[in-house]
Amino acid sequence: AFTEAFGAALPGLPGLQVVECKEELAMLLAAKEEVELELVRTSALCAHNMQSVFLKKLEDTIDGCINTTNRKLCEELEQQLDNQDLMRSWESKLDVDTSE
Repeated sequence: AFTEAFGAALPGLPGLQVVECKEELAMLLAAKEEVELELVRTSALCAHNMQSVFLKKLEDTIDGCINTTNRKLCEELEQQLDNQDLMRSWESKLDVDTSE
């Protein structure tokens, strides 16, 4: 019931283009090889760590009443991803290869 109602409502949304994606979803849901699973685990750990960096920066910005733009905040976070010391600390702490 929900699926049909949801599917029927989508085409009526302005600017939304509905496309077929069965094959892509099937690939995402397919059984994974161990190498793929390890890459997903590493990715999740790195995303979790980056979220911690983001939240710290956001808290500092809000608590310090710092006026900044989204672009500036994103640039600063992107610089953290290029920070080799940070990447090395993640690699040793999490036993992952961040170059993957």
